[in-house]
Amino acid sequence: MTAPNGPSPSLRALPSASSSSISSGVTITTTSMAVENATMQDISQMLEQHLQRILVDETHLEGRYEFGLQGIPRGDDAFLNTLRANLGLDLRRAYRDVDMVVVGIANHSR
Repeated sequence: MTAPNGPSPSLRALPSASSSSISSGVTITTTSMAVENATMQDISQMLEQHLQRILVDETHLEGRYEFGLQGIPRGDDAFLNTLRANLGLDLRRAYRDVDMVVVGIANHSR
């Protein structure tokens, strides 16, 4: 995920002094997305779960943000186009080296 032109005006940056004491939240449904007091890491983690693929935050955007999107068309391409057009967030498939920890459970029953 990148923000090649920085955040759009719809992606509202919150003042740093007031945002640290408020809880954050990211909600995604099939047709809407709402973010309150969230970092780009919070947003990328929720998008990763929604899209069911690894998402690497390369926006370099600091601080906390809020926005609301309603009436998002269905389908991954339409969802990604809406993020790009309304928020300035560009999500594209690319190869990256990603460190992962894999935890396995041994089954010793016989």
